[in-house]
Amino acid sequence: MDSESEDLEGSDIENAWTQLNPVEFEKRLSRLFDESVLKKLSSGSWSGPALFTRNWGDDITSLVPVLSKFNLQGLVGGSFSGLSPVDFPPLSAALNKSSIEVLHLRGNNLGFKGASAIAASLKINSSLCVLDLRNTNIGVDGANSLASALIDNSTLKVLNLASNNLKADGAIAIASSLKQNSSLEVLDLYDNEIGDEGVSFIVASLCKNSSLRVLLLVKNKIGCDGANAISLSLMQNSPLRMIDLRNNYIGDRGAVKLAYSLSIKTTSLEVLNLGGNDLKVETAKAFASVLPKNENLRVLSFFNNGFGFEGASIIAASLHENRNLQVINLGSNNFGNEEINLLAQSFGQDSRVKFCTSPSSEFHPEITLA
Repeated sequence: MDSESEDLEGSDIENAWTQLNPVEFEKRLSRLFDESVLKKLSSGSWSGPALFTRNWGDDITSLVPVLSKFNLQGLVGGSFSGLSPVDFPPLSAALNKSSIEVLHLRGNNLGFKGASAIAASLKINSSLCVLDLRNTNIGVDGANSLASALIDNSTLKVLNLASNNLKADGAIAIASSLKQNSSLEVLDLYDNEIGDEGVSFIVASLCKNSSLRVLLLVKNKIGCDGANAISLSLMQNSPLRMIDLRNNYIGDRGAVKLAYSLSIKTTSLEVLNLGGNDLKVETAKAFASVLPKNENLRVLSFFNNGFGFEGASIIAASLHENRNLQVINLGSNNFGNEEINLLAQSFGQDSRVKFCTSPSSEFHPEITLA
């Protein structure tokens, strides 16, 4: 299955924020985030559509005085590239004194030393809300440092650790901190190969966590056992409202277990993405049996699977009894344009549900949800 374009979009949750003004932001995310983070992210001065108001590029010499003087209300952020080990101590020192709320460090080769410097600041800094560390080579040791810091930190809301080679051990470290952290609401672990073992520890930790709302697990070699662990967690009053499981190895057996969790009234999941998981008609039948009864799910994607027209039709028929689903993506499921037109006509009879079939409509919840 060709899902490269999906992957590239999958971990850009912060990028989607940059396209929203405060009114749109609050309207579209009000059901995913608690009131406190909404107020923080949508209040204060807004200098245009860009969330990150300062980009200092490679000019690391400006870093310390700039961050040290940050004391602005509302959305204040920085994006830094070209960092080297000599920059880590001044970065940490500056963060300790600043009021910065959004920090982009993606693509820098931070490694363990850089992650440790950031972690040390997280134990002291009381303003940072969004931290982007995707593709920074922090590895398992860096994850351990950050996990220790998350236990003490009470302000960070969004943490992006995509593409950091965390493996199961890194996920286990993060999971240990989630048991004690009460502020993190979005965790992106895209492309870290955490596998069934890693995801099992992550979701098991949520029985002692009440804050995490969004968990992005795209491309992590998660199979049936991992899906079963997620299902069990969802049935035990998990705080999760969105799970993105695109491009894993869940298969029909794992998807059937996830479908069952949606039949339990304690499951409060609102957004589920199962694109690119080799799902067939068996999965379609399982979801069709629970969707008419589910009262919470609002966005569901099966993009890039193997439903065929039979499976897609089964899903479509079940939605006529569902009063809550707003978006369904059934694109790239082994049926042609003629069948797409037939499905579109079926959904056209029920204007509540938006029927999507193309990768371009593969949603970010920040943009799609009303």
